[in-house]
Amino acid sequence: MELLHITKGTGKMSGIDNISTSHELNDFCEECSQIPGSICKKCYGKRTLGRFGHKMRTPLEKNTRLLSDGIIPWDDLPRINAAYFRFSSFGDLMNDNHFINLLNICRKNPETTFAIWTKNPGIMRRVFKSEVKPDNLCIVVSSLYVNVIGKFDGYDFIDKVFTVWDKKGAKENNVNLNCIAKEGKRKRCIDCLQFYQKDNGIREIHELIK
Repeated sequence: MELLHITKGTGKMSGIDNISTSHELNDFCEECSQIPGSICKKCYGKRTLGRFGHKMRTPLEKNTRLLSDGIIPWDDLPRINAAYFRFSSFGDLMNDNHFINLLNICRKNPETTFAIWTKNPGIMRRVFKSEVKPDNLCIVVSSLYVNVIGKFDGYDFIDKVFTVWDKKGAKENNVNLNCIAKEGKRKRCIDCLQFYQKDNGIREIHELIK
């Protein structure tokens, strides 16, 4: 069995590695990228692939296939030797198999705290009809539109809502930009960890658009 590729965190993500997939093979990602006013029109994954090309595209495509085609055998799931780990730095959930495989990685690594980012919580809600959410998983749902906090009523499994703002929108709405990690700066995600802390009292996280 082929093994999943783990991407080493760099820049502001230094210290937190991830398992990600290809937005190019994800119809949901491609549809969102065509919506006016969506953050997906400024897709970070597209910009990053433009820089690294084939070197990055190949492992992301492999992960997409492995995670979405079927349930990965337990012995082939990775052992994560880290306190914190991220799912979906690039791409989004493809289908039920994809999410179940990520849940199983959480279960195999109970000492690691995982966070997952998604704009597609409908897949999660369907899977949670038969699966139990692991205690070591923090679910972050990203608002689709810039300057608009998404509404996710009925999604009780969500831990955080992440929204991106431009300077004008943040000022007009008196938004506290509380996601301040920046590539090349001293503040990194590993120094903050609010996305990985379910019970810290912070549900809404806001970032200035790059």
